[in-house]
Amino acid sequence: MGEVLTLLKGAAGWLGATERAPGVLWCSKHKIEHTGAAAYLAMLDAYLLQNGAGSLERAERVALRVCERVKTDPAESYIAWIVFPGSRDPNNHANNAIDVGCGIDSIATLARLHGGALGAETLDRIRDNVTKVSDTYILPHARPKEILAQRLWSLAALGSAYDWLKKDDWRSAGLETLEKTIRQQNADGSFPYTPLGTPRSHPGSSDASAFYHSRHALFIAHALLSFGVDPSKDPWASSLRAANEFLINIRKADGLKSTLIEAKPWYWGSPYEVAGFSFDISALAACGRILGENSYISAAAEMFRILQKHVEPDGGVTSHRNAAGKRDWNFQCRFFWNAHLAWVAREINTIESALELKSPPAPAPRLKWFADAGVANYRDDRMVVILRGKSPRRNINHGSPISGGGINHLGAVRDGSEHLHKNPSDPRMAGEWRVLPDAAPSRIQRIKKAFAENRDEIRFNAWIARVRARSGDAFGAVLWYLQKYHRAVCAASRSGYSSGFATNVEGQAAMESLVFRGGVADAFGDAADGIQTIRRYAFERGSVHVGEALVLERDCKVCEYRLPGGALDVQTEGGSPRVDSGIVQFANVKKGAMLSIRYTLTIS
Repeated sequence: MGEVLTLLKGAAGWLGATERAPGVLWCSKHKIEHTGAAAYLAMLDAYLLQNGAGSLERAERVALRVCERVKTDPAESYIAWIVFPGSRDPNNHANNAIDVGCGIDSIATLARLHGGALGAETLDRIRDNVTKVSDTYILPHARPKEILAQRLWSLAALGSAYDWLKKDDWRSAGLETLEKTIRQQNADGSFPYTPLGTPRSHPGSSDASAFYHSRHALFIAHALLSFGVDPSKDPWASSLRAANEFLINIRKADGLKSTLIEAKPWYWGSPYEVAGFSFDISALAACGRILGENSYISAAAEMFRILQKHVEPDGGVTSHRNAAGKRDWNFQCRFFWNAHLAWVAREINTIESALELKSPPAPAPRLKWFADAGVANYRDDRMVVILRGKSPRRNINHGSPISGGGINHLGAVRDGSEHLHKNPSDPRMAGEWRVLPDAAPSRIQRIKKAFAENRDEIRFNAWIARVRARSGDAFGAVLWYLQKYHRAVCAASRSGYSSGFATNVEGQAAMESLVFRGGVADAFGDAADGIQTIRRYAFERGSVHVGEALVLERDCKVCEYRLPGGALDVQTEGGSPRVDSGIVQFANVKKGAMLSIRYTLTIS
């Protein structure tokens, strides 16, 4: 049995072990039946069966349970059939469009692949439910969704439904929605999690999302193939290629994605995640196969190897490994993370073949610049550097926590070790300026602002703490909430401004160098007037030469810069700096001054 098939069979076994009644899979963490996610077991078994594994009986039980859970939405005046519970149970932690997307995709796929082996009554029930949910919910209500992942999740299901039942109005509506979606994709390949300006949406939600990004490309590619459209032809090919290039270039030296590029940082309490790898692997494999890009397929194999290291003894995967003594807690659960492997099952053969190939040669040094997202990636055979320039305005739950034109990641290719660690909670972040201007807001003013900016998030975090307490960790829930409250109000109201919080940053790439022009800002991205940063980076094999300049048009009590560990050949100009424990400090700097620091970071 191949490695991919082995991992998928283990995940199916883990999901199957949660069955407490015919087709009813129970989440022990959230104390609920996640019907949408559970439905993926039927899809997982469908593809396993094609490869000599899986259980048709189990898949049929799950499919029939999904049919039982198809009901009219009681919260709306219109008649729409949805897959319960969706958003109608606060403990489910899913949206109607997502549960519908998972459920309808799964049962339609099972019926298309194995309809001849299912009983006639089962097949009729599946057909009836796929049809009425597609007609009454997906077409009129899911397609207009402004959160792209929700819209496309249902659209992927509509594609699978069409692939089976061939209703022409599904195809025309689906293609119209796909065209709308790629118009909302940024020119650099990134996607906004929610387009800027969407009602009731925080600006930070319009940021790119390392966790969700690959779903957009994957669901688009799947829907196109299902509708009988060739994704290797433009405009689709250009969209998919750009999306996959962005995905590859938010990966760090250790192969993990940067969690500092994230529209929804509240999802993660762990320092990293592989929970999204199911979609990443499938997107890279599918798009690599469609577009003839072997580099994407190689990246899929690399990410699969990392995912393998997160298989638990019970056969299922987990999102991360805790460091010794840590109790990192993530909002989602293993139920979702294992169920989503059904998408990997769609690309079993592509990934299995990629695992048998030799590792590709080390890439030639190259700098990639994604202007719309403000993300840059330099990679050679020794190091990976990820930098972040502009980003949307943020609060504690929405938007990437660090921007400003600084280095977000510097890692060694040989062992994946991180050589520059960025912690947004640190008042003196490595590789960033911290400035205390004269006539700055008072402590009371800062606290009032922090509370106003995060008022809704403080309330929302109380609900998340309830979720954690309900999972059986009441002490951890209380401690987590107090930490979040401290970050939302106390830490966010600290005195001073940081270059790492600046959002309105202009970036320019030329050859193997980058220049960012920005400023310093508070934790939410509001800039301090009269302070400008000019940040230059020049790359060569194994080294990055950093040039930092701070231009002042106002008096400042303190201007300080924390040197990253390992900084070499440090030089300063302007003012009378004092260096203590790696912090270069300029005191009582007057209007008109320009302070500069230059150094080199090297990985052998």
